[in-house]
Amino acid sequence: MVIATIHASDSTNTLVSLDNNHDARSKLISSSSDSNSGTCCRRTSSDWQKTALLLPADELDLDYSSNDYDCHCSCEEDEQALFLPSASSDVVECLKQIPAIQETREELVAFEPRVFTEASTERILYVHQGEVAHAVASQECDVIMSDRATTCHILALHSTASSGATTEPMSSLTHIDGDHYEACVQDLVDAHKRHHGKNAFELQIHMVGGFADYEGQSSKISNWLVRVLARIADASSNTTMRLQTCVVSSMNDNGFQCPMGRGLAMELKTGRVFLAKATHAVMGPHMALRMARLWSAGTTKEHKLHVIHTATSDDMVIQPFAFAALPGMDKLMALPDQVLLEYTSTSPAVEEDDFCYSIRTTICFLQKVSCTKVFGRHCDRTLRFGRRSNTNDWKLM
Repeated sequence: MVIATIHASDSTNTLVSLDNNHDARSKLISSSSDSNSGTCCRRTSSDWQKTALLLPADELDLDYSSNDYDCHCSCEEDEQALFLPSASSDVVECLKQIPAIQETREELVAFEPRVFTEASTERILYVHQGEVAHAVASQECDVIMSDRATTCHILALHSTASSGATTEPMSSLTHIDGDHYEACVQDLVDAHKRHHGKNAFELQIHMVGGFADYEGQSSKISNWLVRVLARIADASSNTTMRLQTCVVSSMNDNGFQCPMGRGLAMELKTGRVFLAKATHAVMGPHMALRMARLWSAGTTKEHKLHVIHTATSDDMVIQPFAFAALPGMDKLMALPDQVLLEYTSTSPAVEEDDFCYSIRTTICFLQKVSCTKVFGRHCDRTLRFGRRSNTNDWKLM
């Protein structure tokens, strides 16, 4: 789901851009595969560029406690490196030809999503669209996750320091709705660098989202995100970045233009990822307020991912922001669900059953609550929530 601003010049007067560009789909790459290395035949072509972003590793070979482990050790450097095609080519079509990428993809989608409910005993750190969360296993958190992604992408990172380091592994997760967050993705990686200090570490990258949608919204985000991560890897020192799991765009399509994976979760202790789904009971405090960032007249032009949790505090934080109901919301509320879907989603045919309920709840909140009532007279008071008794209930601090 991607919600955009109502533009005065938009004759459709909708919250979703309806400018369909059917030529936006990137052209397919016709290149053969090297069945031994799992990489495309590109070393002799100027159309391919070697990156510092590495291919998936066999989990059995990842022994971070070994004294022989070296984040920068690679006896077959070229075989581990991800080669990307020219800027005009479709990255996803390249990734589909790499056996190592396909193997981790198949491992992820082989199991049905795990559902977290009010009865779940795991302590969930839920990340909404447009949010970022960082956490370590020693905090009051077992699983970090997000779901309900259609064209959106969920990006999860897990970093582990080399042998001898005292810093514990760190996990991060964000829910991205567009291709304009490069600085935020860089901040995500930088948070792991600060966490590990001068220690060398490996950063495993997992991403899920999108499907083979007609307008190519998914592939646009996928191509952008992989290239951004490659650029960050190329510029990073003391850090090894590995694209361990990539299930995006057409790689995440069930064959009927519908995403297979809509949610991604990560265990903080192990860094293991799996498909997941959450009910409202475990989505954390103040859902309507957090979703209001996507709708508010004061925030719709922001291209920023908002940090709600850090590895240094157990509190969930909502930073103050000015919000107000957008014009025409009364008309939206009066629409039947099927019509509301068409006006408020980039992918109405594949949204969750509770999509319209969530939209109506958020609009109602924006219409009835002022930002000064939530964030104080000057709209400058940060809200902090603490987890209640090791459960998924949160209380305002």
